[in-house]
This record gives sequence, C-alpha cells and structure tokens, in this order.
Amino acid sequence: MKYKFLYFALFAGLCFSNTLCAATYTWTGGSGIDNNWNTNGNWDIAGFPVAGDDVIIGIGTPIVNVNSEADNLTISGGTLSINPFITLDIEGDFLMTGGTLGFQNSIFNCAGSWNDVSGTISVAGISRVSLDGAGTISKNPAASNDFRQLFISGNYTAATNVKIIAQFDIETTGALDIGAFTIECTGADVTIANGGTLTLSDPAGIFQSNNSVDNDGEIVFTDNGT
Repeated sequence: MKYKFLYFALFAGLCFSNTLCAATYTWTGGSGIDNNWNTNGNWDIAGFPVAGDDVIIGIGTPIVNVNSEADNLTISGGTLSINPFITLDIEGDFLMTGGTLGFQNSIFNCAGSWNDVSGTISVAGISRVSLDGAGTISKNPAASNDFRQLFISGNYTAATNVKIIAQFDIETTGALDIGAFTIECTGADVTIANGGTLTLSDPAGIFQSNNSVDNDGEIVFTDNGT
C-alpha cells in the first residue's frame, strides 16, 4: 500500500508540473464572468492553459490579461487580445487560419514556427514578436499584418516575404535565412548582434532596409542574393 501511494503521489506531481498531463484547451468564453484567459469556465475543460498545453481559439474575444504560457496556439476565428505590458509565451508553433490577433505595448514570444498567412493582426504601440526557437516565418501579405518589432534569437527560415515597420534585431545566437524571399524593413532600424547571422541562400533573395543597419554579426551570401 505504501508503494502504491508513492506511485500515485509521483504521478500527481508530474500532472501538476504538466509533464504527463498536458491538454488541449479550446476557448468557449462560457464562464459568464469575463473573457480573461485565466478564468476557469472560459475553456472547454476545467482550468485554463499553462505551459505545455495546446490552445485553440475559434470564437469569442479572449483576453490574455496576465503573463501566460502555452505550447501550440491556433487561431481560426474570434479575436485574441493581449493586454498592454503582458507577455504571451508560446513554446511551440503559432498558426493563424482566420480571426484576429490584437496586441498593444505587449510581447508575443514564439519558440516554433510563425504562420499567419490568413486572418488579421492588429498591432499598436511598442509591440514585439520574439522568435527564440527554430522554424519558419510565413506572413499574410496584408499591410496590417506587418511586424512592428521583430527580434530573432533562434534559427529561422523565411517561407514568405516579410515586412517590419519599426525595429528588426537578429540577436546573439539568432539566425535568419531569407531564401528566395524579400525581407523589407520600411521604417525599421536593423541590428545584427555579434553572433547573429543573416543569410541570403537563394539568388532571388532580397534584404532591403530604408534605415541604418548596425552589423556586428554576419551577412552571408551563399548564392548571390541581394
């Protein structure tokens, strides 16, 4: 009996640490209290998403009201808003197939691929997307979906054209391969930190900046990119 209790306690501890019990949370907004991310009753299962959990937003108007974490985030409808001075950490992929993502003076960290080829992103103020893992970057060409601030500290490859309108940093250990696409920094100062790398691996690749480029890292032309 003592050993059974120890096994149960160990399993319960792993569940609470999300090691074994990660779940998929789908937004319902059904609490009747508010639309906050961390309100029990707003999701299809008890509780609210934490690190390791997948999140699906298809309806409603959820609000990330406190610093929050999840694994993969999919937005197919509705409107997800991140409150000012709040950070949303996504440890997996971000996929947007519809709906709206809105954030103002807030931070969206993503450790996987960034894909918003459909849907709308509304960004205001000093709002930042930080890509700190590995994956691809795919963007909706609509002007409203342009990055305002983009910081890369992981290893990424462009899968579409990308436009940044305020600030673009490739940080130490960061790497971006443009491939056959265009990276356009229309109003952005560009910084490539010591240890950061910008690669043009395809002759069709273009890197364009209308402002200064502070390069303490490397810009690599592997196949006559521009």
